[in-house]
Amino acid sequence: MKGMFHAPLVIVYGERPVAAAVSAAGDTVVVAYEDPNRRTPQVMLAISYTAGHLFETRVSASGDDVDARAPDVRLQGGRVVVGWYETGVGRGDDDSQPSVGAEPVQRRGVLTGGR
Repeated sequence: MKGMFHAPLVIVYGERPVAAAVSAAGDTVVVAYEDPNRRTPQVMLAISYTAGHLFETRVSASGDDVDARAPDVRLQGGRVVVGWYETGVGRGDDDSQPSVGAEPVQRRGVLTGGR
């Protein structure tokens, strides 16, 4: 498909732009992104088995109780590796989060499996 591109697809609608990372192998495309609708950032993962035409699967990568930012994702040999940074600090408008945080810590989650 020399020089041919698919029209952009929406992974998620939200109130603000967010960081995202993309990786692909064959017809499988994975997108790790910060959820734009959460008060405390969380890294989500969207998976397409149709070369990015549809994203059939969406899962939480980082979990609900962390401040996860700056997603990174790699797809190789049927294995998905998702990384992110945790600071322990929520967004400024989130009263449930502490106002000062620790040094950023990189955490990695590994999701394995195939279709």
